[in-house]
Amino acid sequence: MNRKALGLCFVWSLMTGWLLAVEAPPSSPLLAPAPNPGNWTINVKQKKPLPPPSKDPKLAKLESLRPGKAARMVQQTVEQAGKDWHWETTWEDGKKDTYWLYRGVIVLYQPRYFQANKLIMDRAGSPSAPAKPDQTDFPDVAWIAPKYFTGTVSYEGRKCHCYAREETNGRGKEVAWIDAETRLPVAVETEATLKTYTFNKASETITPQGIFAERYLRLINSGDEP
Repeated sequence: MNRKALGLCFVWSLMTGWLLAVEAPPSSPLLAPAPNPGNWTINVKQKKPLPPPSKDPKLAKLESLRPGKAARMVQQTVEQAGKDWHWETTWEDGKKDTYWLYRGVIVLYQPRYFQANKLIMDRAGSPSAPAKPDQTDFPDVAWIAPKYFTGTVSYEGRKCHCYAREETNGRGKEVAWIDAETRLPVAVETEATLKTYTFNKASETITPQGIFAERYLRLINSGDEP
């Protein structure tokens, strides 16, 4: 984490009005849409340890049924090409959720869940179809607005627009760094996590592989409900 950039951003956010007026908010758009075709990775640093198991036997049993470490994301990779999407989310226990939205068919694989819910397949638009993991391109920074702009700073050697606000849960600050040139997210930090974005070389097309391709072809060729 770039503590100098974080500190500078907070200082700017707490300065008096006359100093904040030195730099006006950037012109629109503050945040660019996701590139299409696009490929990006979000690495997540968990800043707080998991709470210790409960000493109460009844509560401990309930806690054992929860995902535990699996509930905390460490990485997410997103691809899109045209109307096709692919998400892969890695959890602290090493398991991965995979979601494909490909040519109108959704395939969702969640190895953390019970056997009956591990693999879900449906046609996009069906009432029973699982929703896209994220309804906006960059949900972690969808909140940025001119009123939260605190200044232009250097973050990990990159010129960034910095935005800061109180978290919606009231537990601390939320800070976002947006690349000043591309207007794509660079990092976002809360009391619990630090998420950093890397934009990778994208392919013009994306195609499901392995079991995802097999299930897609089975549905298309049979015409049956999944």
